[in-house]
Amino acid sequence: MQTSEKGLAGNIIYADDLEAIFTKYLQSIPVSDARDKARRLMKQL
Repeated sequence: MQTSEKGLAGNIIYADDLEAIFTKYLQSIPVSDARDKARRLMKQL
């Protein structure tokens, strides 16, 4: 993605979409407080 004409712009994802993806995954494994942990993961990234 980074070698395309747009460079790093191809890596953009909306925060709400990313949070939903992380939350859904964490709920599937299952993890307590999945939404909170998804938000914490996003802050670390």
